[in-house]
Amino acid sequence: MKDVTQDPESLRELVEDHQSRATPTIVVDGTVVIGFDPEQLERLLGLS
Repeated sequence: MKDVTQDPESLRELVEDHQSRATPTIVVDGTVVIGFDPEQLERLLGLS
């Protein structure tokens, strides 16, 4: 977990690398999930 409010490098990564300005932004095996989407996260993690 990264705190974009306290770490400028994490904020740069969020905006530039993941094209997001929202939290949570979750990256699973290169797939970016913007916002909390439990169903998509379960699929990506192989839990469903």
